Formats: sequence, structure tokens, C-alpha cells
Amino acid sequence: MSSCYRLFVVQCATEKFAKKLLGDSEVEAVLQRLDRMTQDEVRIAVAQTLSVVHGLVTNTRIAMEGAQSMLDWSLNVLLLTAASLRRQGVDRYRPTGSG
Repeated sequence: MSSCYRLFVVQCATEKFAKKLLGDSEVEAVLQRLDRMTQDEVRIAVAQTLSVVHGLVTNTRIAMEGAQSMLDWSLNVLLLTAASLRRQGVDRYRPTGSG
């Protein structure tokens, strides 16, 4: 007997027993409530997942903006340094090569 078939038989037997014990209307109400609770849990899990993804995207954007700012700052420093050296006439003394 396969495990899926066993599970099906157990579920049917459990449902029959519950119906006899509680009555059909109560079992149906309990099953509907369980279904609603399961749907609520799924919604909560999806909301939590979306929250985590949103946080990751936000943090990634902040990190990328910080890296871009650092790159912009470094480029500005290099440009200012080059301009200052040119003003001082330093580029006249560049090495012309080995030899």
C-alpha cells in the first residue's frame, strides 16, 4: 500500500469519525475555519517575505548610492589634485620614458 493511499484512507477515516462525533455541520464549520486560518497564515508569510525583500532592496540601493558617492568623491579629489599640479607647473617634469 503506497503512503499516499494510506494517508487518504486515514484522512477519510478521521473525517468520518469526526462527523460521527461532532455532527456534519460542526465538522464543516471547523474545516472552513481551518481553511481561513491557513489562508491567513499564507498572507502573513507573504507579507513578511515582501517586507524582507523590500528591506534588502532598500539596503542595496543605499549601499550602491554610497559607493557611487565615494567614487564621485575620489574622482573629484583626483581632478582637483591634477588641476593643482598643473597650476604649479608640475606636468612639465613628467618622465619621457626610460632609456
